[in-house]
Order: sequence, then structure tokens, then C-alpha cells
Amino acid sequence: MATSDRRVIIARHGETTWSAEGKFTGHLDPPLSALGHRQALALSRALRPEPLTTIVSSPLVRAVQTAREVAWAHGLPHTLDDRLVEEDLGPWQGLTRHEVSRARPEAFARWSAGEVDPFDGREGLAAVAARAAPAVRSALASVPPHQALLLVTHSNTALALLSHLLREPLRESLLRPGLPPGGFWILTGGHGHWSIDGQEGARSGADLDESRLGNHDRSGIGERAGHRADQAVPDRADVGRSAR
Repeated sequence: MATSDRRVIIARHGETTWSAEGKFTGHLDPPLSALGHRQALALSRALRPEPLTTIVSSPLVRAVQTAREVAWAHGLPHTLDDRLVEEDLGPWQGLTRHEVSRARPEAFARWSAGEVDPFDGREGLAAVAARAAPAVRSALASVPPHQALLLVTHSNTALALLSHLLREPLRESLLRPGLPPGGFWILTGGHGHWSIDGQEGARSGADLDESRLGNHDRSGIGERAGHRADQAVPDRADVGRSAR
């Protein structure tokens, strides 16, 4: 690594019951499933060697529950940032792909073709990138050289952030395999120049953890892919809201 290189790890939360059922979740807030909790634990073990100093997550409980596992393993606090929430999917939220394809065929066709602008009540990936990118800049300000930042977010937001950091068009990023539940990308660089670390691209804690805590579902990508970063997450008690 160059002298000032840092690492940004973009992770997706573990599986929820909704992602297992193929439902679009967006801003709705179902919790992790039993498998999702195992994926979060596997993620914490996979990231154990990483020199993490800062952990920031979406405030949706599925991301909070996942981030907590890593925070406990590293003995770090973690903060919430509203800018890392999932894309607002409007009327699609709570529906399966089959239901949307039948009820909104034209909009579903646009989504399937890789539309990145707002349409049919969806926020749009371009808008997600515009609001999530400043969250990365804010968090990186406190990360020293050679250290790592972990962002725990959602499938679409992760993809938008990857596009921003790699400086590649969103439509090009859509051609990449999305993150599976509990999966992550590691990027190395700084000063506006980032690259994916390693050749394998998306990684999964469930794949990398030698304990094989459970099979993870690569098919349930689910959704293609105000600010509260100063609010520390309460301790182990319970989250009090429900997540994906």
C-alpha cells in the first residue's frame, strides 16, 4: 500500500426473512433472520484481521444488528448515518418481484433494464449515490493511514457507493455481481482513487469463515443495487426497531 492508503470495506447486512422471500425491502425494517444473524457473525470473523478504526452503519435494524457483531469483535463503538439507508423503493416495498412484474410491468421492465434515475416512486440509484457519498467522506476524515473504515449498508446503497468510489458509471457497476447477504467489498486507496483489493471482488464472511456457520443465499440480492453519524449505538440490549 502507498503511504497514505486506507481501506474502505462496504458490507451488506445479513439475510432477513423478507430477502429470503424475495421481497423488495427499501426503507421498511424487517429484522435479521436466524441465518442472517449467523452471516453477521461470520462477517465479524472474516473481518477480524482488518485494522478497523471506524464502523458506520445505516440506522435500519438489519444493518445495525450486523454492524454490532463486527463492533463487538473489534471492541469498537459504531455510529449511525441516515445517508447509508437503502434506496427508497416507494410502492415496490413489501412486494415480491413476481408481484411487481404483474402489477407494474412497464416499471419492472425499466428496472430490469438497469434504470438508475428515479421512476415509479423509486428514489433511483443516482440519487442514492449522491446522498451516500458524503457519508463516506465524513467517516474517512477520522481514519488514519493504513487503517480501515467499515460501512454496513444495503445492496443498492452498496452498489451506488462502489460506483462512486471506483469512479465508474452506475450502469457499469450494475453489471457487477451484487453483494450477497453478509458479503463485502474491500477497497484500498485514498485521495479519490480507489481500487478493489484482491481479484475475487465480492466476498462473503460465510465463505471465508472456517467455521462454516451456515450456507448463505447468493440468489437473494433482493434489490439491485438527514445525518446521524454522531449517534453512538446503544449496547447489546436490543435494537428496538425491526431490520434487513
